[in-house]
Amino acid sequence: MHLCVNTDDPAVFPATIMAEHQLLRHAAIEKFGVASAQADIWLERIRRHGEALFHKQQAGVRHKTDR
Repeated sequence: MHLCVNTDDPAVFPATIMAEHQLLRHAAIEKFGVASAQADIWLERIRRHGEALFHKQQAGVRHKTDR
């Protein structure tokens, strides 16, 4: 399953990407019994996937504006 973690408007909701990742890590460890090292690997994969999607989307936007 692919997913991307993001936050709402920080002016309205006190959420940051770091806080969202910490909540996911805590849930994986405490609620699902995942080892902390495995949770860190999982979160790093989620982070990389989100970053790749961002760059892919931005490349399309830049390409359209270059015309």
